This record gives sequence, C-alpha cells and structure tokens, in this order.
Amino acid sequence: MLASVRNFVITFLIALLVFAPTAYFLSELLIECVGPGFGIVAPGNSSQPTDDPDVPSTDTRPSVSTNGSSFNMLIVGTDYQPNLLNDYKSDAFINYPLFENASSLDPNGSMSDYTPYRTVNADVMLLVRADKTNQRFVFSYIPPEMLVICGGVEMTLNEAYTTLGIDYLTEKLTSITGFSIDYYTVIDMAGVKALINSVDGLTVTVPCDMKYSDPAQQLYIDLKSGVQKLSGDKCLDLIRYNGYEEGLAINRATVTMSVFNSLAEKLASESVITKINDVYTITTKYATTSFGVTDLTEHTDLLTKYSEYKKINLSYPGSYSMHNGRKIFVPNVNKAILTYSEYR
Repeated sequence: MLASVRNFVITFLIALLVFAPTAYFLSELLIECVGPGFGIVAPGNSSQPTDDPDVPSTDTRPSVSTNGSSFNMLIVGTDYQPNLLNDYKSDAFINYPLFENASSLDPNGSMSDYTPYRTVNADVMLLVRADKTNQRFVFSYIPPEMLVICGGVEMTLNEAYTTLGIDYLTEKLTSITGFSIDYYTVIDMAGVKALINSVDGLTVTVPCDMKYSDPAQQLYIDLKSGVQKLSGDKCLDLIRYNGYEEGLAINRATVTMSVFNSLAEKLASESVITKINDVYTITTKYATTSFGVTDLTEHTDLLTKYSEYKKINLSYPGSYSMHNGRKIFVPNVNKAILTYSEYR
C-alpha cells in the first residue's frame, strides 16, 4: 500500500515538473494569438486598449466632451471620369457608384483587367474610426490591390467593389479588419477637387519631384518637392502619382494618408467649421454617402475637438508581389485582425 502511494506521489511530481511549463507556455501563446480579439489580456497587462467606458483608462489626457457614439467609415475614391472618358461599359453609368446590380458588369471578377471596356476603379480606400470613448481617430489606408476571395473567386478589393457593390465591399472590409462599417462615402475625382477647393486648398509636403503624363486621361503631373499649398487639382495629382522606387518609405499609401490628414486638420479649423454645412453640400454633389446631414450635425463636435484627440495611422499588414502579370497586395489577415482589435 505504502509503495503504491509512494509511486503515485513520484509520478505526480514528475508530471507536474514536465507539463506545468508547457501548459504555461501554451496559455501565454493563446493569450497572445487570440486574446485581443476576444478581450483576453495577460495578467497584469493593464495597458490593453479598451472601448468599455466602465474600465478605468490609463490615459492622462483631459476628458473631451463629445456627442453620440463611436463609428467607423469607409471612404472610397474612384477614378470615374465620364466627362473625359467614354469607353466605359454602358452598365457602368447605370450602376455607379453603388454597383448594387453590378454582377452583370464582369462575372469573371479578376479578369476585369483584360476586358475591352474601361472599368471603374476604387482607386483609394481609407478606413476611419472615430473613437469617442478613447478620444482618438484611427486612420488606415487599405490597398485596393489587395487580393481576397469573394464567393470562391480570387479578385482584388478594387474588383470586388466594381463587380459586387459597395455593400459587399463593406462586409469584406469587416471580415479582414474586424471593424464593422457604419458609414461609407464614395467620391470621384471631381468630388475630391471640389472638396479641397471648398476649403481653399491644402498645405502639404510633396516628397519628391513628380513628373508624369497620360494624354488619354488629360493627366499631366508636374510637381516640385517641398512644403507648399496646393489646389484641388494639384492635390489630386499628388495622390494619383505612383512613380516611386521600390523599397522607399515614401509610397502612394503614405502620401495619400498625409493628404488626408492635412484635409482633416483643415476641416477642423475655425475658418472651415463655420461653413461645414456648405462644404458638405458641395461635396455631396460629387459623392454618395450614408453619412447624412443628421449624422453631420450629431458629430460636428468631432471637428471642434479634433486637435484634442489622439491620431493613429495604421498600415495594413502584408506585402506587394507580382501575380498573373500584375502587381497585387498579399494581406496578412491574421496579423491584421490582431492589430485592428486593439482599437475597436
């Protein structure tokens, strides 16, 4: 009997010594990999961001009074130019900008680059989170060339918008970021020009000399490097330029974000806030948005408090590569979900 007890104790101690470190390691790995998405944090880690107003914040900045609730918006900038180009398929004129019935435009999805007609491209995608609970804005450039699977078909986000519509695109953005999309805005190039001109231009940094021409689109880019004030036309040239060398820290995504940040600051300036309704009216002549006048009224306080909010720019994890003869963005969705989960 004593021998059996002794053997049991010895076996138990050996198991404890062998398996306890393994269990601890696995628990730490579990917390690191899936914890943020489910609100799990490691013991003693009090710095994990939270959207729960009942959890005390470690942020020492003064409280900012805001109205309404936090929200996420997807901004899509298209290259639609019917005043200059006439080789779009006729269905594009009917379906733009929502493409609610766009499946007939190009059922092959990823083959759109090889069709004889001009497609409408989602040239720029920006995800914006206005986080009133934690008093911060989160801005993220989403590569339109990102390769995704839609209904079993391989295509880019750009093609998903054109072939499946804005509603499908917002759902896809939710699945690859974890952010539910509350509002969307689809704006064409004429709208971007009108918006920037309505706030009397933007002061931005042109990172390098830029020279490019495309007579077919009447596009002639000629910008010198340096800090300067640009009109809507010139800001659009800056955003559209894509002649950067591989491997540089400066690229189209970073430049687009710098222009957008400059625009946000201008919209929040005293001179513009007083006429924000006029700016909204001018812009929506060229844009379609689910963010209505009532929403604008409810959230105007975001502009008045903009300077007091923290601003965070997130890059979507992944890398560019060549795929079937074209440059695409290969996402790291798992890493992205973990990254974005910290700011929900």
